[in-house]
Amino acid sequence: MTLVKSVNNTPLSVSVTGQAVTVNLATDSSGNQISTCAQVVSAVNGNVSASALVAATVVDSGVVAPVIATALSGGIDTT
Repeated sequence: MTLVKSVNNTPLSVSVTGQAVTVNLATDSSGNQISTCAQVVSAVNGNVSASALVAATVVDSGVVAPVIATALSGGIDTT
């Protein structure tokens, strides 16, 4: 799974390519990430392709930071 911070005013979105899940974090007008853990979990679990691969749970209440590609528990590291 990869968590990406893009440019200003980006909406939260989830995409899947093969077994790679990418979350594009929402940003504000200054380009700061604003997606909370609960919002990211809801977006991942609400995406049919992503939820077929992972089951996300909330473990924090803060704003989510970008993360490079990370193999999840039970997953396959394809790098």
